[in-house]
Amino acid sequence: MNPPRTFRCPRDILWGRGSLARLEMIGRKRVLIVTEKELKAFYPGQG
Repeated sequence: MNPPRTFRCPRDILWGRGSLARLEMIGRKRVLIVTEKELKAFYPGQG
């Protein structure tokens, strides 16, 4: 059996379109920026 995986969730999730100048105003030490031409929702079970 595989060991369970740990998923760390950010305290604040910022969502939406923005410019680079707006992204620079995020007051955090570390951020994860995801860029996607088409934002798609993922639902478990979809393939």
